[in-house]
Amino acid sequence: MVIKYKIIFNACKHFYLIGYQRCLRKSAKHILFPLFSFSFFWIDPHMLYDRWIKSKYQTKTDIYWMKMSINDIIEKADKLYEKGNYLEVYEILNRIKYNANSEVQWRICRALFRMSVDPTFNPEMREEMISEAYILINLALTIEKNNPNIYKWLAIVTDAKYGLDGLDAKIKSFELMKSHLEKALELQPDDMATLYILGKWCYEMSKLTWIQRLIAEALYAKPPRATYQEAYDYLVRAAELQNNDYYIPIFYILGKTCLKMRQYFRARYYFHAATTFQPRSEYEALCVKKAKYQLLRLEKYDLDKDSVLNNLQYTDTYV
Repeated sequence: MVIKYKIIFNACKHFYLIGYQRCLRKSAKHILFPLFSFSFFWIDPHMLYDRWIKSKYQTKTDIYWMKMSINDIIEKADKLYEKGNYLEVYEILNRIKYNANSEVQWRICRALFRMSVDPTFNPEMREEMISEAYILINLALTIEKNNPNIYKWLAIVTDAKYGLDGLDAKIKSFELMKSHLEKALELQPDDMATLYILGKWCYEMSKLTWIQRLIAEALYAKPPRATYQEAYDYLVRAAELQNNDYYIPIFYILGKTCLKMRQYFRARYYFHAATTFQPRSEYEALCVKKAKYQLLRLEKYDLDKDSVLNNLQYTDTYV
């Protein structure tokens, strides 16, 4: 009987010493080994240490991510984006941004841009967001050449990035921005956002006066040209693509475009349309306020359907 217990004791001692020697290789783990003296079974110290580290430093979100595919993560990010949780979108996508997945990268760029226009962030942080977004969206373009979302957000971020570099760079980026938007529209002709941005781009270029163009060309670079008719065509297409989710600025810019073309009946129609919807942001609220002001100036023009749909003659010039 004594011999039997001695054998068991020597075996336990043997396993304990083996464990202790392995523990010495990583001094950080030596605190686990006193546990072995209370067990007759072998416990792997590395396994115990790894589990302890994971339970201490790995969040529940990290564990949840490990069980999700990239498509699941993207789907979750899109739902958060729709709710306006842009920081959370960035956080869950950021850990896989260098996964050579352009769908992830343009979505991070989108979230960064949305946060960059948030005044609660300081100017330095907002500039860093734009810079990171610019790097990521160009990286996405090297991976995927036929994704309309990449070209659309490349145009938006390019405009923001060059705007930080001064007026000279801003003017020089106008043509580049337009080319990206046209490529996005070529790949996805029914994208409302791209049509709206292109329409607004044409409107802004059209309303530059000859003296503004002369000064810009002398001091910086020659601004590109566009017409109010081009702006109107893009914006009308964008308005027609709206279902129940109306974007107020489309109607407001359409009204301003019609004013420039001296189509006052149509202008009043679109300004009135802008005031009939509930604004969901400060910018939309501002558009509603300005549309109401324009309606007061156009009181003498009624909203008769025949007047609105009648193609009135106007002179289209570069003004």
